[in-house]
Amino acid sequence: MGREGLDTEKEREPRDQAELSKQNENCGNKKRKLEDEIDIQAKKACVEDEVVLEYLDGENEGIAVLSLNRPSSRNALSWKLVDDVQTALDEVGREQGACCLIMKSLVTGVFSSGADLKERTNMSEQKVLAYIKKLKDLVASLEELQIPVIAACEGAALGGGLEVILGCDMRVGTTSSMFGLPETRLGVIPGAGGTVRLGKVIGWGRARQMILTACRISGKQAEMWGLLNVCVEDGAAYYKALEMARAVVEGAPLAVRMAKVALKAAERLEQEEALEVEQACYENILPSWDRVEGLRAWGQRRKPKFMGK
Repeated sequence: MGREGLDTEKEREPRDQAELSKQNENCGNKKRKLEDEIDIQAKKACVEDEVVLEYLDGENEGIAVLSLNRPSSRNALSWKLVDDVQTALDEVGREQGACCLIMKSLVTGVFSSGADLKERTNMSEQKVLAYIKKLKDLVASLEELQIPVIAACEGAALGGGLEVILGCDMRVGTTSSMFGLPETRLGVIPGAGGTVRLGKVIGWGRARQMILTACRISGKQAEMWGLLNVCVEDGAAYYKALEMARAVVEGAPLAVRMAKVALKAAERLEQEEALEVEQACYENILPSWDRVEGLRAWGQRRKPKFMGK
């Protein structure tokens, strides 16, 4: 090869390297773009889930969080949303490590606006009755869940949304929270337990006022009436619920579960029958490892290490 050929080859080599570098850069950009698109799709899929269930760890281990996420309808309780919440509750019930459940909303300014009235307009009377039974069963599932359930309410909980939180063991709201059962102004009555449970929580005179006049009450008033265990500043409901859940988790799991059973019996049964249930719950705990550990830890002045057995 002549000198001219060598010079041409040397001149081409940098250009080839530059071209190769550019191709690699383009390939890398395409790869990063694809990865970004996959990441965006994954995040989008997560955001589009109407019910998000997560199990916390670290200092919050033992706490499950169920979040409603249907922003387009202010968490209106559609047929699908009720089904999805029920599925999540069933999963929590099977999770041995879950000791307390927090129920909250990912939608700013609302816990739930109640039933999905747009969906309701296309339902037959039989379909409406089937939906009411489904929602009633959901509230009963919250009551019957073995572990305590804490509702963290930011904003409004109306109609079916209020009936849902009535199935929870404890309720936290904020100064901007609003609660009501407006069904009579829609030509119906509360059908998922509102006429039964509300009076047991706030007293029958106040329950009559809320249901018959369809009035709404604030978070502060709800706290005064006993609907809320505590009313906190806006944005703090979840953190207060988390604080309460941590306190629940510090107890012996079996003891907490038996205490919930005894408390429910006290609500539903005559005193003598409820006392019998309490006795049975205590007898259930008596041979447990946790009871022995609790006494041992007390004697040794240390924090007990409960095993849930």
